[in-house]
Amino acid sequence: MITIQKYHKKDIKQWDSFVQKSLNGTVFQTQHFLAYHVNRIFHDCSISIKYKKNIVAVLPGAIIIDKKKNKIFYSHPGASYGGLVISKKIHFDLLHKIILEIDQYCIKNGFNQIILINSPSIYYCYQDDSLDYLLNWNSYIEKETYISHAVNLSDRPNIKSLLSKRKKRYLKNSQTLDDIVFKQTTHLEKLYELLLKSKLKYGLKPTHSLEELKQLIKTHPSDIKVIVSQHNKETVGGMILFLVNKSVCLVFYNIISEKFRKSQLASLQLYHCLKFAQKYSYQYIDFGVSHTPEKENPLSPKFSLIQFKEHFAAKGVLRKVYQKKYVLKK
Repeated sequence: MITIQKYHKKDIKQWDSFVQKSLNGTVFQTQHFLAYHVNRIFHDCSISIKYKKNIVAVLPGAIIIDKKKNKIFYSHPGASYGGLVISKKIHFDLLHKIILEIDQYCIKNGFNQIILINSPSIYYCYQDDSLDYLLNWNSYIEKETYISHAVNLSDRPNIKSLLSKRKKRYLKNSQTLDDIVFKQTTHLEKLYELLLKSKLKYGLKPTHSLEELKQLIKTHPSDIKVIVSQHNKETVGGMILFLVNKSVCLVFYNIISEKFRKSQLASLQLYHCLKFAQKYSYQYIDFGVSHTPEKENPLSPKFSLIQFKEHFAAKGVLRKVYQKKYVLKK
């Protein structure tokens, strides 16, 4: 028998333990992570799904009311990924029944629709496309599709072999970068100033506020690493890495100062990220999405950025956003 239980704060250890041992869980789907928001308060509606009294899936979520007054189960507005997190041992038939139960739960609780942002395939412990298939089979539509780019490190012991010939040549011949020093830090102020300036060029704001990043690093010291690039002791760039699960390291920010814009510092920083990920035995390093948020269609691919990532042997990875609308009885 399948039962659905609303999440309560007392369940946090059990929830987060399940996510860490699951097939497709990431730090973004832990309740410990979702509690970080400083300036945003979400109306939580997270649920755990049990079969024979054992948790077999969890679904982080928050209630969103849109302009048309629709009540939406959104998984999750406060994280890169939400979606259904499932057990490694789950069977196809049980997964199908879980999706049906979630639909009934949403209808019973007055949700007009559900939106799921699931973990991409590279975040799985092993390949299993059952969830995508069953969502499609049960009338979930792909509302949006993002393109990210990631590097598979498992079959390349020599990191330099990942780089294109041109990128190797640029890095080798760039005298500007000879004095760059990389340092791990927990001090964000100077790096965040550079981030603000780089986003301002496109009329954008960073995903996180400075206060949110400080809080995240304080509460997740083993999951988030800040590496700054220094030139003559001045911070001229840096990276913020999310160690999302045991398999994937995500480059959430790759930041450089304006005066190093025409140098190869951004490339050197990604090369350093590759070495970092290999050192700590990550199978993939995800360079993040490659879109043009300033365009009329923000999902338009940014071809120059994609080409830049391909110089490091990065290949496309889909991030899918599923949606299903419900007809509620009046």
